[in-house]
Amino acid sequence: MNKYEKALNDLISFVRKHSLNGYVYGSLFVLQELIDKEDKYRWHDLRKDPNDLPRNLLGKELLICRKSSCGTNYYDLCYHDKKGFNYCDSEYGDIYLDNVLAWKYIEEFENE
Repeated sequence: MNKYEKALNDLISFVRKHSLNGYVYGSLFVLQELIDKEDKYRWHDLRKDPNDLPRNLLGKELLICRKSSCGTNYYDLCYHDKKGFNYCDSEYGDIYLDNVLAWKYIEEFENE
């Protein structure tokens, strides 16, 4: 639980305890949705927390940042599955990357 979630939970408890009106209570849940979205689309830095892996995102595209052998950062699209970060290459097939520094969820672009 991050500091925003803790603060929001404290506010929700306060609203419930003091029986504040539904408008305030509804506004707090809108804030919760915004916090959840902020967490969903943030960079997940695996150097700080190696266990901060994508959950419930199997088959979804992720933007990753990885370190090359010469020390340069590269950005790629890939998927995450039970084996790890899977970079699908049409020529070589599935390639699992072990040098991922961070990942970020992205929405699919829907062309109208």
